[in-house]
Amino acid sequence: MKTQTRILIAQDKKEDEDNGDGFPGKMVLFIILLSIILIALILFRR
Repeated sequence: MKTQTRILIAQDKKEDEDNGDGFPGKMVLFIILLSIILIALILFRR
């Protein structure tokens, strides 16, 4: 049973990597970039 669960976990990780645009990775980076741009705009306007 333990080996089966390990294989399943490995498959899940592989699928996440294959998708590439999985929520945790690129979405977080995109949100951070947007917030940095907004902060920069606010600072430059003053």
